Amino acid sequence: MDCGRSPEEIAQIYKSISLEQVYATILYYLQNKQTISAYMKNWISKSVLKNQPM
Repeated sequence: MDCGRSPEEIAQIYKSISLEQVYATILYYLQNKQTISAYMKNWISKSVLKNQPM
């Protein structure tokens, strides 16, 4: 995760995405925090369950 990095730094690190795409992603996240948080929580819980020994 790129906590604390500027959009410009992220675009420089990840050459396959443009600065505009970084800003669009940030905007999408800020407008959909609850949906994204629920999705991530579900994804993480499925990952944890999948990796537990039976």
